Amino acid sequence: MNENDNFTKLDLIDDEWRELQLFCDFLKPFFEFIEEMSGSKYPTFRILLILLDHLLEYIITIIDDNLPEIPQWIKEIAEDIKTKFNSISTNLYNSTAYLILVLDS
Repeated sequence: MNENDNFTKLDLIDDEWRELQLFCDFLKPFFEFIEEMSGSKYPTFRILLILLDHLLEYIITIIDDNLPEIPQWIKEIAEDIKTKFNSISTNLYNSTAYLILVLDS
């Protein structure tokens, strides 16, 4: 039995499969972020900030997107993530962080 067999047992309708695929698509940039930040690559602080900016732009795009194919529940998750980003951004974007960026280059 392979991994995909487990999903077919869920007996989802087409709309549910579509939403599941949209959610997987939504999560892909977060997976890529985690891969990039993994310990085997030792990213710099500069790379961290660039990747966080990229993720924040992506989240804002999802929230502001008026296309009906993005379900409201995904937008609500994006809103929650944006709130968490806002709470950590004050710690990351300050004069000390910019000094580190200069020294990190």
